[in-house]
Amino acid sequence: MCTDLMGNVVAMTAEWYYRKKNENNLLASIVLGCGDAEMARLYTQWDILWLSTAGAPIASNQHVSYPTGLNTNYFVVSQCAELFIDILNKYNWTSVTVVTDPSSPPFYAVLMSVFLVNLKGQRHITHSVREINAKLGRPFGGFGSILDDIRASSRVVIYFGIGKILREFLVTAASLNMTNGEYVYILTENNLFRPFHWKAGDKDDLIITN
Repeated sequence: MCTDLMGNVVAMTAEWYYRKKNENNLLASIVLGCGDAEMARLYTQWDILWLSTAGAPIASNQHVSYPTGLNTNYFVVSQCAELFIDILNKYNWTSVTVVTDPSSPPFYAVLMSVFLVNLKGQRHITHSVREINAKLGRPFGGFGSILDDIRASSRVVIYFGIGKILREFLVTAASLNMTNGEYVYILTENNLFRPFHWKAGDKDDLIITN
């Protein structure tokens, strides 16, 4: 995972470049955004074009220092994580439950990890992390116990996962009268890896939207 490798990404890249690279005519490298600042310096020294697909944008005053770098992404993980923190502080929410679905694309785990790192600096906010066991399914396949914990400890939920699992989670929440306005559910709708579908064209669609 990116967050696990970030502290060692330069050493790993340098080892590959000097010891494992088979060709000497490398023209460009596409990276996922781990340690962009360090990677920018490395590729600038090698005079190789590097394309970052998920890291923070290069500031206008950095292009002189990193002339071979180009950022192509429109979704910055760090900024999204900071937005969640800003929302919590804006409404003075001091307790939050983080719900994650491990079966979702790794992007959501990366975003959650960055958010939790930022959350450590907010000592006035307490949090817990719960995993959904998507394989158990509806109506109470792991959802009910999580929602019981939420009802006992928090009114704010931040969800990291795909839309299909979110749908099942909210349908269960509705059956427990937890979509009545007393609870807040925050999520990231990301269509980079797969469409964020939550609609199924049945009566439960109305339950969720209400």
